[in-house]
Amino acid sequence: YLQKKQERRFRTIFAKRIAETITVRGSVRSLTPEALAEEFRRIDKGVQDGKLSKNELWEFISSGKAGEVNKNDFDALFAAIDLDKSGSVDFLEFCAFMGRCEDE
Repeated sequence: YLQKKQERRFRTIFAKRIAETITVRGSVRSLTPEALAEEFRRIDKGVQDGKLSKNELWEFISSGKAGEVNKNDFDALFAAIDLDKSGSVDFLEFCAFMGRCEDE
């Protein structure tokens, strides 16, 4: 129960910060597929292989662009985003996560 509650809290914080970084006015619901794709590419530094490694996402999160998150909380957040447990987040997982954020 507590893990699910923590995941919901992280989704909400993360989604709000993503919305802020792409300068969208309003709710997460107003994010367009194009805006999500642009933000995904911005986070996907380095190889730009269409997947966010745990390290790439940590670099984005720990830069302060998505708020203040410690490493333990980030690990829980990453586990919630990485649906197939592959160790990386593809664009569909990113969108699915952001879509779940708007429901909360």
